[in-house]
Amino acid sequence: MKKPLFKLIFSIKQKCSAREELIRVDLKLSHSEFHGILSLDSDTAVPGHVFAECMMLSPSRASRVVSNLLKKKYIITRFHPDDRRSQLISLTAEGQEKKELIESRLRLCENLILEKYSDEDIKVIKWALTLLDEAL
Repeated sequence: MKKPLFKLIFSIKQKCSAREELIRVDLKLSHSEFHGILSLDSDTAVPGHVFAECMMLSPSRASRVVSNLLKKKYIITRFHPDDRRSQLISLTAEGQEKKELIESRLRLCENLILEKYSDEDIKVIKWALTLLDEAL
């Protein structure tokens, strides 16, 4: 364990990004589309500004992601009933199927990691990752 913490985090990030890219390329999704689909719940419509916040994007950038997802028919939008200036975004059946495919592939990646460790090790890893997540 001679690597500094930052280099370990960077190494993990690179490896996760590489696995994510394999999934994205296989499912024909851009980085933003991938994360946009994952940020939506199957049974809940979210306002556009909430979608942008979940993705940590500006409203204009989030709007472009919404446009791309609409073109691919993974989401639908409708006007918010209380504020016609705001749109509600929700997954279509096709979008839900794509989300399930993504989540299934991510579970496979997770299982490949988890099978190498004991239950006790997994608890420690999750605890440490939670601490790092909260610190960042």
